[in-house]
Amino acid sequence: MKPLRVIPPPYIQYLDEFFNSIELPYRQRLARIRQRIVLRYQEYENKHRLDTLEALHAQTWIASQKEALLYCYDGDTVDVSVPRDTLINRIHQLQPAVSKEKCQYCMLSEPKSIDHFLPKSIFPEFAVLPLNLFPCCQYCNSKKFTFWRRNGSRRIINFAIDNVEVARFLYCEIEYDPRGARVEFELRRHHSISPRLFGIIEGHFMRLGLFDRYKDAATGPISEAQSLLRNSFTGGFKFIRRSILLRHANSQEEVYGINFWRAAVFRALAESREFLRAD
Repeated sequence: MKPLRVIPPPYIQYLDEFFNSIELPYRQRLARIRQRIVLRYQEYENKHRLDTLEALHAQTWIASQKEALLYCYDGDTVDVSVPRDTLINRIHQLQPAVSKEKCQYCMLSEPKSIDHFLPKSIFPEFAVLPLNLFPCCQYCNSKKFTFWRRNGSRRIINFAIDNVEVARFLYCEIEYDPRGARVEFELRRHHSISPRLFGIIEGHFMRLGLFDRYKDAATGPISEAQSLLRNSFTGGFKFIRRSILLRHANSQEEVYGINFWRAAVFRALAESREFLRAD
């Protein structure tokens, strides 16, 4: 899991691009509340900078205002699709190669969707705020849905705020048998991870069902490890086989981060006596 890049401010210019493009009836509605939206953008930016997004409360919009705000993102006509697709493409292109390849929410799939961190159904004024838009896979987007906080505390990782690379927290345990393997994942809080951040990480993993998703996908890296050892000269020595697996885990972590689930599988296999002595 790596940080995601966000488009730098000023953000109001992107809102104005939609204002200048959309159909007149919607444009007129938004023009009447533009200053209110500007103030909300400023409030979002301040709370984002201070890492207090959970203190941001939803505001009440009348039906016609909410419809116009959501139209900026959900509209299916050319007047909306051009600025929206331009904005989305810019967000995707801004990301480093690793974040273009894998959804940072799960590290399993390609990020072909866009998540509204603060859900647009509750915060329609942030529907096209670049700071609120993050690339992710469709599955994570659907699983997260409108969830982002619980009991007033944030419970989804914000990859523009949270430094989840500060320490290792994802671990894998494997009971290996040639006929199959029992795989379990767990989170452990390192002392350098604050209790608040660890709570966010726990909420993120639980909401997106990452433990079960990783378990279901674990046969892939296990087969990869078996192939890696078959194609390497180890002389049957367990310490050589272990070092090969750990080097591979390290190389994956350099690219995808120290909490990459596939690297955790390789580390678990490197500690499995049964796997190391298997043919």
